[in-house]
Amino acid sequence: MSLGGKTVLLVANSAFTILNFRKELIQKLQDMNCNLVVACPKKCSLMQSDNVESEFTKAGIKFFELSLSRSGVNPLSETALFFGLLKIIKSVKPFVVLNYTIKPTIYGSLAAWIKRVPVISSNITGIGFVFTSKGIKARLLRILISIQYKLALSVNSLIFFQNKDDLALFKDKGLVKRTASNIKVINGSGVNTKVFVVNDRQLKEVRFLFVGRLLKDKGIYELIEATKKIKQNFPNVVVSVAGALDDNPLSLKKSELDSLRANNVIDYLGVIKDMASVYRQHNVFVLPSYREGTPKSTLEAMSMSMAVVTTDAPGCKETVEDGVNGYLTKVGDSESLYQAMYKLVDDLSTVNKFGKASREVAVNKFDVEKVNEIIVSELGSKAELSL
Repeated sequence: MSLGGKTVLLVANSAFTILNFRKELIQKLQDMNCNLVVACPKKCSLMQSDNVESEFTKAGIKFFELSLSRSGVNPLSETALFFGLLKIIKSVKPFVVLNYTIKPTIYGSLAAWIKRVPVISSNITGIGFVFTSKGIKARLLRILISIQYKLALSVNSLIFFQNKDDLALFKDKGLVKRTASNIKVINGSGVNTKVFVVNDRQLKEVRFLFVGRLLKDKGIYELIEATKKIKQNFPNVVVSVAGALDDNPLSLKKSELDSLRANNVIDYLGVIKDMASVYRQHNVFVLPSYREGTPKSTLEAMSMSMAVVTTDAPGCKETVEDGVNGYLTKVGDSESLYQAMYKLVDDLSTVNKFGKASREVAVNKFDVEKVNEIIVSELGSKAELSL
């Protein structure tokens, strides 16, 4: 069954990710004459709050503001979020609700179920610090969120995972049934290989780039240590960092960032709107993350013919064939990261060879059109069954 003419509500924790990571999916649904509605917070560290609503309006999307804190646990705020979603769903009357990230998946799924939305779907884009951190707070939250997740996912018509390891974890923890037939593993959110393409890179030196929130579990501290060590032998090597500080408790502190900039350890670019221009000025992408869904930034870098240094972690290892388009390093190991970066820092020939291989992988495996075709097809099948 086609979703044409149906109302689709996307629920997310960030306007930036909807506008930048889901725009091709939104366009595909709009091309099918779907009515697109988005519910997410206005406040966003990656874009001006005043621009959020106008950006959605410009894209032909109806926008509802959600009061959602990604890391907050205040019961009153969480209750307000849930009832806010109930109100939005009652007003919009969507045929499909598609949730992204933890809180939208939990509260969006349950609100949609209460309001009898025909198709409820969630995209597990990663597992979050609650499942990766060993701190006491995270362990306590893990118990609560596991209960909520299990209940919310049980009412989903369709669940997308971005890698097999996350699916295995959810099965091991009993969050989804081992024999569930409503689960599909997809290749991340895909990448627009027509937009993220480079034919004229003329770099005569190796230039490293990290893109992401400046979080401990993104490997930012390992990157800093590896960079300091490399600069002992190659003091002029460029290691650029693009991304925002975060309210996450594991974020790099502003004072730490200021010190790194003052001591010329990294070249901090801040938040960049036109990422393609930044990828074009670098040729090695570095993401020493502890765990991902499938990192969009890595896919963009690969599509832009960059060599990749990342970790042998779920969601990261799927992007690199070690020694073919980059190197895989040990998780949380700055020495392993240093060794991989050191192999490339003075070897432009290998960097270019890896970059060419990255482009081939991006086109053949991660092209956004292929990923979105699967999502829309699966949603259409569930829509047909719901009638």
